[in-house]
Amino acid sequence: MLLSSAIRFAVLAALVCVMAIFFCPAAAGPYACTHGPVTAFRARRLALVVFTLLVVCATALAQAISAAINLFRIRNRRAARDVAPSCTQRLSLCCSLLC
Repeated sequence: MLLSSAIRFAVLAALVCVMAIFFCPAAAGPYACTHGPVTAFRARRLALVVFTLLVVCATALAQAISAAINLFRIRNRRAARDVAPSCTQRLSLCCSLLC
């Protein structure tokens, strides 16, 4: 019985200590001194995020421009194929009328 009371007291004391540290931290001073150089790490992470977003946007823009150029080329090829037979037909029709 004495052992279970000691265990209960130890558990209760540990719980009180953890709660005291959580609600009343003992660290005093500027944030950077107590928690380390998080500002530099945040700045580095933000710079990497911005750089990654720029690369993604540039890739998407290059892909969109490439798709637009390819679409323009396909339309021009179709137009050239559609115009060419009609021009040769007209030319042959004119030549046959003149002869």
